[in-house]
Amino acid sequence: MRSRAALALTLALAGPAGAVAPPEFAATLAGAPALAAARHRLEAAQARAGVRGRLADLELEARGTSLRDPGAGGRREAYELTLRQPLPRPRERASDRALGATAIRLAEADLALAAADLAATVAGLLSEAT
Repeated sequence: MRSRAALALTLALAGPAGAVAPPEFAATLAGAPALAAARHRLEAAQARAGVRGRLADLELEARGTSLRDPGAGGRREAYELTLRQPLPRPRERASDRALGATAIRLAEADLALAAADLAATVAGLLSEAT
């Protein structure tokens, strides 16, 4: 998807007779806030997709009680330690991974749309300037 965004920016920067704007101008457009935000959304979607479908963290629970036991002549203490591993329902992990992949594709499309929108705006401004 980055190549589509780069292609859209290159086409937008093409001036009359195919002349391309200076590299500083291209770098400025590539760093536009709308594109930076779209790139950050894509990176966030990729990071979230990396943890989707994994097993949940282990849960550790500790309890202690102290009971008065007149038959034993004092107090009786009891301790309990529980370790749990929550398991997902059947096919839940696969659907989580598919959801993560879909979120990445959506973020990529959002980035391409932001680049195309910026390219169209720049192209319109350049055509009005000539």
